[in-house]
Amino acid sequence: MSDWYVVGAVPSQRAALAVCDFLTAQKISAQPTQYAEQIVIVVNNEADLEPAKRVLEEFLNHPNDPRFLAASWQTGKSIRSTSKANGTSIWRQLWRSSGWVTRIVSVLAILVTLLILFVNNQLIYWFNFNLEQIASGQIFRLITPIFMHFPVFGSWWMHLVFNLVWWWWLGGRIEQQVGSATLTYHVAIIALASNLAQSWATVEEGVFGGLSGVCLGAASYMILRHQLQTKFQSSLPLSALLGLGIYIAIGFTGILGSTANAAHCVGFLTGMVLALLDVKVFHLKLRSVNRSAIDA
Repeated sequence: MSDWYVVGAVPSQRAALAVCDFLTAQKISAQPTQYAEQIVIVVNNEADLEPAKRVLEEFLNHPNDPRFLAASWQTGKSIRSTSKANGTSIWRQLWRSSGWVTRIVSVLAILVTLLILFVNNQLIYWFNFNLEQIASGQIFRLITPIFMHFPVFGSWWMHLVFNLVWWWWLGGRIEQQVGSATLTYHVAIIALASNLAQSWATVEEGVFGGLSGVCLGAASYMILRHQLQTKFQSSLPLSALLGLGIYIAIGFTGILGSTANAAHCVGFLTGMVLALLDVKVFHLKLRSVNRSAIDA
């Protein structure tokens, strides 16, 4: 999907709809969206960005100007309050809060886990980390353990749902800001490092799985990159690094049951290394839509 360009933030959904209706009447395609706890207006044509910003500034200075209400009537959209938002719009916002990489990883985790649990548990050995088979050319096994989820505390869905919620939240926000290609390389590197570490630490070779290592890597990446580059939006405070570190340490005690502790630890550290590389070595820039949203 092409980039959206952020015009600026507005105080409410009602205000956002008023401005978008006015822009639509001016032949400028615009829509409101939720980003980082703000309601922002976006356009999908860079040439429309400056005219839209002028309209927004005018609205913020004169919100009761009747031209804005008139535009809503002309486009057939009476200004609605957020209390009338329906479930469809909530799901649409949730969908738009991610990108195609976040979605593909989520779908693969669901499909692989359900196939193993309800179709044939021997499929584990199609996806497990096995050095002999990797050396024979099945390199997909370097990554595929992240898609397998096993029962935790007797519940088959707890491990999967917990990881998916974290992944959608973290992966989606990172993908919005750095792009799909960068998130793809993040997932591959964190998965590779964490799987190698867990394979070394696992007595029964290759029988482990889950997105936890990738999620912990995404969390540490988000926190540290915000510290290195403040325009990168993080939903987690710096203190969360300590909390996640304590969680990983507790895992090694065995209190949390059978967990992939090596994968958690190495995934967490790999995320921080990637943040350092992206900012200090590769100088990767944020996508324009997200940089504008942060500045708004």
